[in-house]
Amino acid sequence: MIKLEIFIGSIIECFFVIGTGLSFLGIYLNFKTLLKTSLVNGIILYFIRIIYLNNKIPLGSHTFIIMIIIILYLTLFLKISLLKSIISILISLALVLLGEGIFIPLLKGIIPRLYKKFGLAIIAFFISHCFLIISFFINYSTKKTIINLNK
Repeated sequence: MIKLEIFIGSIIECFFVIGTGLSFLGIYLNFKTLLKTSLVNGIILYFIRIIYLNNKIPLGSHTFIIMIIIILYLTLFLKISLLKSIISILISLALVLLGEGIFIPLLKGIIPRLYKKFGLAIIAFFISHCFLIISFFINYSTKKTIINLNK
């Protein structure tokens, strides 16, 4: 069960990380492109996390690996400039770190129990990534460019 939740969570996380970061720069991918990009990067993230879990490597450094992979994907396949790709991922990382910094300590006592019942880990993901997710929906609904690198 835990591997399925990691798989689902990895795709959802990539969806919001990519969509939110780019939306701050005024780049709004259509749903099909965002979903395809999230699937590709989510599958890569899933395998990285599984390698870490199987080899008992503490999670954390995997963040930098997946950031590089997403930046390369955005630059090479979606033709977004390297600067915009880096900035968008750093914005999303800041939002993730903010949410995890606030909510992971609050959930710390129950985290081991979250993986015993399917769905609870995904709920914890949504709680800890709330700033990222809220920013995504606000940015996509208003379509306002917050950081304009074109000027």
